[in-house]
Amino acid sequence: MAAVPAYAASMDEESVAADEKMWQGWTEENRENAWNAYAMTNWSDMDDLLNFGTGDSSAKAEINETLRKKLETDIEAYLTSEQVINLYENGSLGSYAPTCYKELLLAIAGNLNEGISDPGDDMFHINEYFNADQEIHSREDSIRYLFTYLIRCENTYNRSHSGAVDIYVSDEKLAAVVQSLLYGSDFAVNYEAYNEENAKEYYERHKEEFIFSGKQYDFASRILDDYTAVKAIGHLTNYQSTVSDH
Repeated sequence: MAAVPAYAASMDEESVAADEKMWQGWTEENRENAWNAYAMTNWSDMDDLLNFGTGDSSAKAEINETLRKKLETDIEAYLTSEQVINLYENGSLGSYAPTCYKELLLAIAGNLNEGISDPGDDMFHINEYFNADQEIHSREDSIRYLFTYLIRCENTYNRSHSGAVDIYVSDEKLAAVVQSLLYGSDFAVNYEAYNEENAKEYYERHKEEFIFSGKQYDFASRILDDYTAVKAIGHLTNYQSTVSDH
């Protein structure tokens, strides 16, 4: 029995040495494996055991890499433009810094462009899904419309319900905001929590108003299936900070 601890210690050292030999830093493959492991884990069963620290919250859209390369630069350029930054600093946008919405926008774009090799200027298909009369002359026009409406839906939701939506928590509240992009901000007023049943109910009452084909009950579900978010402990949004101050 006295030999067991020594044997175990030796095995631990061998395992550590093997792990160190295999570990080559945060390569693209290692990042992908880590995200896949996170996305497949049921974290709700481990709430009492987890502590992500007080670092930045993070998110990632799981979309085709070729499509990401075609869209990410334009989305990032718009979100970091002086015009958008000024609006945010003046309190005219949402609860988060504009760049925090990049991955959610990519998840939306990924779904709307599924099977499309060249998204073109109207990368969010504004004229097909959201507003047939909106003039879209560039990708910036398309991004501006979608982003502005996303912020409007988020703010509408926050004013209509007791709990604010959190873009770093992929739940039925965020889904209600995402679904309201397609169904109209009134959906965010009527439903605090999205599910396909209330989406169906709302569609049947308003279907004559919509321009898109298909019923799209699962619009929010599809997008959030491709959106993985991690909320850092202690991370308050502008909205939450304002509420707590009062």
